[in-house]
Formats: sequence, structure tokens, C-alpha cells
Amino acid sequence: QSVLQECEQKQYTSVAFPALGTGQGGASPSLVGDAMIDAVVDFASQKNIHFVQKITFVIFQAQMLDPFHTCMKNKQGLKMPEQKTLFHRFTEWFTFKPVAEKKENFVLEDKTEPAIIQICGENKKNVDDTESWIKNLLFVEQCDNLISDEWIAEFDESDHENLVKLQNKLQIRIEVKYEQNESSVKISGLTRDVMEASREIQKMLKKISKTFGEKRHAELVSNIVQWLYEEKGTFVPFGIFANLQLEQAFEKDEKKVNIQDGKKSYIVDFSSESAKDDKKRTLKIKRISKTDANEIPEHWEQMNAKDVKLVHIMQQTKEFQDVEALFKKSCARVIQKIERIQNIFLWKNYMIKKMSIDDKNGNQNNEKQLFHGTAQQYLSTISKNGFNRSFAGMNAAAYGNGTYFAVKASYSAQDTYSKPDAQGMKYMYLSRVLTGLFCVGKHGILTPPAKNNQDPTDLYDSVTDRKST
Repeated sequence: QSVLQECEQKQYTSVAFPALGTGQGGASPSLVGDAMIDAVVDFASQKNIHFVQKITFVIFQAQMLDPFHTCMKNKQGLKMPEQKTLFHRFTEWFTFKPVAEKKENFVLEDKTEPAIIQICGENKKNVDDTESWIKNLLFVEQCDNLISDEWIAEFDESDHENLVKLQNKLQIRIEVKYEQNESSVKISGLTRDVMEASREIQKMLKKISKTFGEKRHAELVSNIVQWLYEEKGTFVPFGIFANLQLEQAFEKDEKKVNIQDGKKSYIVDFSSESAKDDKKRTLKIKRISKTDANEIPEHWEQMNAKDVKLVHIMQQTKEFQDVEALFKKSCARVIQKIERIQNIFLWKNYMIKKMSIDDKNGNQNNEKQLFHGTAQQYLSTISKNGFNRSFAGMNAAAYGNGTYFAVKASYSAQDTYSKPDAQGMKYMYLSRVLTGLFCVGKHGILTPPAKNNQDPTDLYDSVTDRKST
């Protein structure tokens, strides 16, 4: 508990514990599990716990999972005080969840009532001709539409329920496939119904993309800066989405802004450093920067209060020529345009991580410039929120689940990765990547392996197909 109290005092939001004493200490995993979980529950039961949001128990030995899982199940149903947000967060993060398994393909149950047509005629030829005419008419009116999109992999139960409702309403057939290359939805039925269903599914995908994008952006900002308000003498952090709203308004030099934080509403006045809540109380607010990495590259253009800016690079500049030379080392394709992506929050998060890896590895030789091919529809999402590791393995995962980059532009230029648009154009990122210390990967791994068996917490920073790269 003393460690948890210290984390709260220092305003840390997360902490990870190993299974203390179960190694060389020889303690019973069940006893250790009970003691550790009891300590967390006692801590969560206290009032005025504001900062610690995530507590992780790290279990390295597979044989210890069952004892810890049993301890956790034994704690279910505990009566907690009214203030139980932290315990809910604790159980949410601690509950044993299996590694994400591949989703099963499925075809929605077809409840369409069959239509029975009886044909009567003077002779067999007339009947056959009529049957042929009806089949041809039905064939002309029927169509299939295939929607391929990485966000389909994020469909949840509510999305599946919406697909069922859509199928029943329009009397169509919907088939969902989760493939390694790309997930897809196939819609079959009358043309007008298929088109209507396609529009609704595109709306679903757009909503999922927006939700994930907003959450990712809010998390990036929360890594850099935290806004807090005073409650009973203690400064309490705003939620990540309210924090994002505040930082965006602050960057735009706005005087006041209305924000929503969960079910609470606030009117924030930056000039007086105060906020008025929905109970008309006036609360002090403050902004805490979590990093000193405030410098942006000297060659960047002014952002003018924008989070992301795309800058067209002129062909006669050294920047264009350097990128072109790197590209043409392996790829003979013609470059139509080069743009620089200026994203303050991604840059600052990247620099924080770089300083951490440089310090851990004891050198600054941890970065490479690598290529990443993608399809046109993902450009805005990647440029704003970075590479999405939840899509791990979507475009091949021979060396483990993660985001893949290539040394050679010719590799990323393959259709598997940079899929051409309707005009045949391909899209590729040249990225600064923190490869750090790396080793050869293998299929199915979720994180890089440990550098040695004696210290399973000391992992490689990335994996590759071969060490000579």
C-alpha cells in the first residue's frame, strides 16, 4: 500500500507490480495474490483517490496465472464504499483477459421467407420460357457489394446487432469475414436494398473510425499535458476528452470554453484560471506540462493553432531531394508529390519515447528512417493519430503482431501494402522509427522477447526479419 500511496502523492496515473516473492522468495502464489489484491482493494476503498487509475499485476510464469485468477474471482462481489471508481478501474484492468483471438467469420442468419411462384401454361415450352424470363429478371435485379475496411475488425456486439436489424429490415444477406489481409462485409440482395445497406455500414465504419481517432488523439495529448481542477483542497485531473478540449482551446488562445467531462459541465475562464461547474461553484484550474520536449523542428512551418498540418515540399528543396534519393535507392516509380506531416502531439510523444529509449540503451543510435505503405482511406487517420497497433497482423504478421515498416521503398510499394486508388496512385510514409535494440521475430508474438532469461522484464525494442537489416 505504501507504493500506491506514494504514486497517488506524486500524481502518477498507473503502476505495475510483479508477483512479489514468488520467485527466489519461494512464497505461495495464492497467498501473494490474496495479499496484493487485498492491498489494492484497501487502497481503492479510501476517499480522495484521484490520480492512480490503472494498477497492473505482471505475471511472467504461466503456472501462476490460475492461482492469481482464482484470487481475483474470490474477490468478486466485494461491497465497496460509494466512491468506487478506482475499484471498477482496477477490476477492469486486472481481470484476466485472453490474448485477442482472431474473430470468427460469420454469415447472419437469413430469415427471409421464400417466395413461391407457380407457373401454369398451355405447354412445357411456355412454362420453361416464363421460368427463364423470371430468373433473368431476378438475376438483373440482384447484386453483391463487397466493403473492405480495416475498421471492420473493430465491430463489436452492438455492431453485429445493427447488422442483423439491417438484414431483417431490407431482406438482404450479410456476410462478415475477418481476413489477415483485410476484413470485409459482403452484402447480397436487390440492388436498391444493397445500396442502402452499404450506406448504413459505411456510416458505422465512419463512426468507429471517429471514436478510435478521438480516443487516440486524447491519449496523445494527455501524455503531454494535464488540466486539473481544485476539489476540496486537492487538484483533480479532468478526463482525457475534457483535457483535449481544454488544451485545444488553450492553444487557440480562446478566453473561455464550455466543456463536458462525463456528466458534468464546466465553463472555463482561462484569464482567471477558473472554472464554473453546473452547480455554479467556481473552481481553480491549472495546467501541468508533463514534458520539457516543447521544441519543434526548426524547419517546420507555423502551425497557427492547428494540431496537424500537411506541408507541400517543393521539388527544388534539399528536403525533397533527400527523400527522393532514399526512395529511388530501391524503387523506380515516379514520385508525384511529397508532403511533410507536422503533428505537434505525435512529435512530442515520439521525443519522450526517444529520450526514454536513448537513456535505456545508453546511446542515441536507436532511430531509423523506414517506409510504410497504406491505402488512401487511412491517410488522415494515420497523419492525425499515428500508426494503429490494434490493426496488428492485418497486412501480414510473419514476424509478430505489430506495425510493419520496410527498409526498402520497393517493399512498401507492393499492392499488398500501398493499395492503388481508383487512379492507380499509391501512398507511402517515410517515418522516423525507434527500432532501438532489435532481434529476429516470429509469428504470433505480441511483444518483443526478453534479452535474457534472467530478466524477463528487459525486452528488445522491436523485431525484424533478419539482423543484417
